[in-house]
Amino acid sequence: MSSRDFNRSSRLEEAVQRILSDVLRGETRDPRLNNVIVTDARVTKDLSLAKVFYALLDKDVSVEEVEKAFLKASGFLRSRLAKELSVRRVPELRFEYDDSG
Repeated sequence: MSSRDFNRSSRLEEAVQRILSDVLRGETRDPRLNNVIVTDARVTKDLSLAKVFYALLDKDVSVEEVEKAFLKASGFLRSRLAKELSVRRVPELRFEYDDSG
């Protein structure tokens, strides 16, 4: 992987994390996503898939319920990314609970 590829995927990861954090904080209507923060994003080499890692601020919230909410909201979240990112194809989103905290 060249440094140019690394920089591109790294910039895309940072942008995905920032944009999704902003959207979750201010634009989602699903109350199950209110106490979620995006901790990291990793994009595959071909930029087709983004793994988005998240943590829960409220430990009483069920991870399963948050995963269902993300599944339901993934189309909306991808469309918001499409508006903000200058890429030909917006990566598919996969959400993973980050239990390291």
